Amino acid sequence: MINKKAGYFFLIFASFTFTIFLNGCKEERSVQSYIPKDASAIITLNTSNIVTKLLFQNFEGINPKILIKFTELFFFESSSRKKSPLNEIFNQPISTGLNLLDDIYLYTNDIENENQKYTGIFWKMNDSKKFDEFFTNNVSKKYSITLNKTENYNTGYFKDYGFSLGWNKELLVAIFPYNDTKPGNTLNKLNEIFELKPSESIIEDDNFNNLSDSDDDMTIFARPSQLKPLTQKFIPDAFNGGIKYFNAFINFDDDQVKINVKQYLENEAIAVYQDLLSENLHSDLCERIDDSELVAFLNFKYDKGFIAKFIKFYNMRLAMKAVIAATGVQEKELYELTGGDVFIAYATNRDNHNFLVSDSNNSERLPCFIAELKTGPKMPSFLDKMSNNGILNKQDDLYNMNEILGYDAYIKLEDDKMLVTNDSFYVLKQKRRIIPEPDREIQKLSSGYPISAYINFDRLLKQSPTFSNTSFLNDNFYEVANVLKTASFYTKPLEDNVMNSRIDIKFKDEKENSLNSLIRLFNILEKQQDKITSEL
Repeated sequence: MINKKAGYFFLIFASFTFTIFLNGCKEERSVQSYIPKDASAIITLNTSNIVTKLLFQNFEGINPKILIKFTELFFFESSSRKKSPLNEIFNQPISTGLNLLDDIYLYTNDIENENQKYTGIFWKMNDSKKFDEFFTNNVSKKYSITLNKTENYNTGYFKDYGFSLGWNKELLVAIFPYNDTKPGNTLNKLNEIFELKPSESIIEDDNFNNLSDSDDDMTIFARPSQLKPLTQKFIPDAFNGGIKYFNAFINFDDDQVKINVKQYLENEAIAVYQDLLSENLHSDLCERIDDSELVAFLNFKYDKGFIAKFIKFYNMRLAMKAVIAATGVQEKELYELTGGDVFIAYATNRDNHNFLVSDSNNSERLPCFIAELKTGPKMPSFLDKMSNNGILNKQDDLYNMNEILGYDAYIKLEDDKMLVTNDSFYVLKQKRRIIPEPDREIQKLSSGYPISAYINFDRLLKQSPTFSNTSFLNDNFYEVANVLKTASFYTKPLEDNVMNSRIDIKFKDEKENSLNSLIRLFNILEKQQDKITSEL
């Protein structure tokens, strides 16, 4: 009997011990498992990588916390411009109890939801008791907050700043209203996040999970269709239709930022993008580029229906009517003049180029430009009509646009392509341009991809006097351009349903890491934004 009782006792004790062991070993939820699967965009900052790169930099005159703080300025437009309670966290990160070496997540929900549009920041918690102490001493005593405590998490609403903050043993979350959403609703969204089941989170999305395994400095997960209320303010739908997922992988190398982009297409969009991302029709022209003088080029394709959408989106109807009245060509015919393939390049001016402005009172030299585009069958008759109406001056097989522009610029048709330039050497063939040893990187960029672009900011700034009347080249532009050296972009032909692109941004200061230069750029942009706000 004693042995039997001892056996029962042993079973009860073992069960009790095993239960305690299971609870003690219960797996902690990841920060990602709290991010709702309604996310339209998530930016992940690899803090460990970033901190490592920042440790070796000289931050004289730079506030590295701006890298995190700028997200508030960018996403959270309804937040007060006054000193935010979040500054207490940014100013004393070591004292907060947060895990400073774990990833930080910037979140935007599906902003197509009327009056329910939110953005947020998710941090991993390391020591919640330490954060409780920090919050009591540095936040609740200094700011007016409505604090709610539950058994599993705490939430607070900052009425004066229009956002909510919440935390538990695993993470800290700040939620902000976007656009027309009432600030008070952020508290409801915060409660939903802490009550969220893992099965209702973004970790159920395979595309996001593939990103989470990345060791890049920064990654972006986005669903473009859910961001249309934001993107369509700036970009016509023709640019972003048919894309299911947008992924970006960003790394900060010594003197440049490298961004690899993957865009996953919907099935119905594959045929359209296969056509847009076919061969480069302008490779012969690209090979004649003088790399030593190149300021910028743009090589791209567009769907034939894009021009009509572009004119409607940017309210260019009056300009279109003026062209119709001047040429007598119907609007539909104008849309069919080009075939959707364009190459445009600008180069620095040279004394032996024929591009002096015709006005005798203006001896200003313009940069050399050249453009080539695929044309439709109606282009020859259109140019002849323009010539008969006195808009163009026809000389043999050339059309001169000096009546329109005030300086010599030529149009020449060659088969199904149209060349437009103010460089007489290309069209008059007075002599061949002497091209130095080509920059292989530039040549590949211009002729090796169906879509590509490049800009040299040093050369652009040297050309700035010739753009003196151009509104976008203002003091703010010069301040930003002085930090940058070059920028380039290309997109490869389609691979199955994936569109792969690459962006490289080089900074002028080669002695500092590109992240440091990027922070410097953010400081400039923040100061410019503060100046604009103060003038309103």
